[in-house]
Amino acid sequence: MTTPIRATIAMLVATLAALVTPPPAGAQEIDPLRCEARRLRCESELYQCVSRCERRGPRDLSAPAGARPVLADDACEARCADRHAETMLRIAAMPPCAPGGAPDAGLCEARLLRLGAAGLVCRARCGRQREREGFDAAACLDHCATRCAGAVANTMDQTICGRGRIGAAPLCE
Repeated sequence: MTTPIRATIAMLVATLAALVTPPPAGAQEIDPLRCEARRLRCESELYQCVSRCERRGPRDLSAPAGARPVLADDACEARCADRHAETMLRIAAMPPCAPGGAPDAGLCEARLLRLGAAGLVCRARCGRQREREGFDAAACLDHCATRCAGAVANTMDQTICGRGRIGAAPLCE
């Protein structure tokens, strides 16, 4: 009677060990859902940051009432965009999102479409700020196009885009 119990316990221990043992090095694959969740979380943090910049308004409320300097909204939004770009690069370089898996045209197209959508949001932000005094709309649109084109080029250089795009529509106009 002790033999079947010991065998059952040994089998349970072996099964648990197999479940908690990490995969061997090199067996790491891209997990698209976890990567997508991380990217979407990063996107939401970008929009929260930009929202804080817009809510803060044109004055620094932390300074004394008599000496409140005017803040540049563009500088705040640029810091948000820089932080977002750094975080996205870090996400793309770390497991489970690190390139090294097989090329996947669908996942590549999804990333490219997300970059195109971010470019449209940037262009819309330029359109909203046209009424500001001294705002250079052409420079803003050029900045959006340059940033979008650079992000698309970086994405196309990744292993995941080895098969190319599914679509043919331009992303950064």
